[in-house]
Amino acid sequence: MATISEDKDPNPPNAGEMVEIRLIRHGQTIGYHADLGLTDLGRQQAAAKAAELAGTLRPGEPVRIVHAPLVRAAETAGEIARGLVAAGFGLAGTDPTVDRRFDNFRLWCGNRALDPTEAYAVYAEALEGDRSSRPPWFDEMDQFWKILAAGEDPITYWLTQPTQHWEPAALAVRRFWHGMVGSARDAVPGLRLLVATHSGCIRAVAAAAFGYDPGEPENTEDVRIVLPVGGERGRLTYRGRTVEVVAPTTAAPPWVSDVTSHHQAEEPTPARL
Repeated sequence: MATISEDKDPNPPNAGEMVEIRLIRHGQTIGYHADLGLTDLGRQQAAAKAAELAGTLRPGEPVRIVHAPLVRAAETAGEIARGLVAAGFGLAGTDPTVDRRFDNFRLWCGNRALDPTEAYAVYAEALEGDRSSRPPWFDEMDQFWKILAAGEDPITYWLTQPTQHWEPAALAVRRFWHGMVGSARDAVPGLRLLVATHSGCIRAVAAAAFGYDPGEPENTEDVRIVLPVGGERGRLTYRGRTVEVVAPTTAAPPWVSDVTSHHQAEEPTPARL
């Protein structure tokens, strides 16, 4: 792990050869029990974020905006896009667009990979049903939701608790890096890529880089990553700290593969009695 520096990057790379990526948490949402949009405050937060970002841009600098598919991320991206256009900055013709590489972390629930918000309806149905018939993933979702309902931090649970049915934080980090490196590989120099997404994965990316959990991002707070066009080594900045990072883009280790089919392929033949 490279030395962490405080405040500004001491050796900023040539901006014309780099891509800057901002992983931006969505604005305040109406709630997490369904796929809901932003509150009035959440829209104000996203508009303020657009003004903040506009202050860092130069005329003619290329900007792209992508987002996770849920409504709260899409509305955050839309508000940021409107604010930048109003400030005189042009965007790609199709922006904002969905990029599934920046999805929230997911629960394997009823043979589907669902965001915690999407999984809530299935969880609520199981909660009302017969206790003896509750599915295997139920206890993990129940623990996560009880922590959230108590006003505490369910992301720490996800980051630190070995689970059977949640997408592991390490794999969510790899997924985000796949999206970031892929975007940098295809980008024009100087691109600003703005990603409206969710706090858990943003926090996991920062924790993997720093070697410790730096804490939950506030609504519309961001983690900034600067990568060379076509490269995999850059810098990550969060809350005034910068660290050198290398994207985990080597061949995936065997435990990333489909463990179910791997297990079935190597299942020993039962001994005859």
